[in-house]
Amino acid sequence: MSHLHLSGRWYSQLAQLGTVGGRSWGMLRDEDSGSRWVLQLWSPRVTDRELDQVRETLLQRFVDCSPMDPPRVRFGMDDSRVWFLQGMPDDSLAKLWPDWNGALRRRFLQRLDKILKGDRQPRLLDPEAIAIQPGRIIIPRVIGEVPWDVDVLLRKLADMEPSAEAHGGPAPWDLPLELSDEIARPIRGRGQELTYLKSLMFGLSTPSPMERVVVLRGEGGLGLRPLGEWSAAAAETEGIWTTDLGIRHEEKAGAFLSRMLQSLLKGFEADFYSKTPDTARILARRLPTFAFLRGGRQPVEEAALEPEEIQAALKVLEFAAEIHPRLIQIWALERADQELLLALRELTLGSNVAWFLSVTLSGQGNQAKTLLTSFKSDAAVSFVHLNRLEDPDLLDTL
Repeated sequence: MSHLHLSGRWYSQLAQLGTVGGRSWGMLRDEDSGSRWVLQLWSPRVTDRELDQVRETLLQRFVDCSPMDPPRVRFGMDDSRVWFLQGMPDDSLAKLWPDWNGALRRRFLQRLDKILKGDRQPRLLDPEAIAIQPGRIIIPRVIGEVPWDVDVLLRKLADMEPSAEAHGGPAPWDLPLELSDEIARPIRGRGQELTYLKSLMFGLSTPSPMERVVVLRGEGGLGLRPLGEWSAAAAETEGIWTTDLGIRHEEKAGAFLSRMLQSLLKGFEADFYSKTPDTARILARRLPTFAFLRGGRQPVEEAALEPEEIQAALKVLEFAAEIHPRLIQIWALERADQELLLALRELTLGSNVAWFLSVTLSGQGNQAKTLLTSFKSDAAVSFVHLNRLEDPDLLDTL
């Protein structure tokens, strides 16, 4: 199985879906999370003019998306390639089709025909790429012209042998949506915020950005997540690698730091150790990669942070930035305890990488306001506050 390194993340290749001209499509698995991704790859890299069109199409996706779209996307480029990734659930059509009887298959094809007739977006029609969840059928987008039509999909489905236990029953797409499933939601009524965030994200690609820490804040339910994801995509269109981390409920500072540093160092651990072995010894307390420096003893993630560990983490951030410009995006800052908030303050203001912090201001036990107050006097920090939509915007959205 071959491996791909794209924008600081490692993927395993699962399947090749097809190639048309200079574009190819395939299925990948993220080696950290285990999630499946559809890859659209331009190789060789497109011209600058074509790349501008690709970027514009990518960002427009956040404004006109629907529940049929995959909820997560990633983007990146190097000197020879451009890539567009869409995160997919595990239940692919290829996995489910053999277990459906004839009646359920016909119902699916009827629903698919209805969906495609009412959809204006180019879609990737392949059994491995289409996913089924309760309440919806998820079909990834194509940037540019579709590589093949629905007849190719039908031929591939016809070639799949039914299993001995083929069944009927209720169609999954007719069931109620699962509350826990991620759903792509369009951004509405936030033109002013998008303009400001775009200028901030594009500014990160300059040699010395004035504002490299962005804080997106607002009450729950105002659309923090879609705006944050759009911002990360905007940064990725400028060639910046993003590291995406959500703070978990009751997560200790040491455990969060361990996850962040492991993500930044993955694939570069040997280079980091060769460059600064003393720092690696300090981090061996947290990171399994360097456990051999402690005689194989397991990391102690829950232990309180030591000042020397913060300094070691800053060296990791410096090392990561030397490899490639970075944006570290942190969700749910309101879940952080006092120790983690203090650590994040040291890391954001003491490093040379870009940060995007998202915080919901409501909720009991929310200590994040103390960190935000300390940021207000720093010129490197920019705040974007989400207010409720004004009545005309709300009416337009509804």
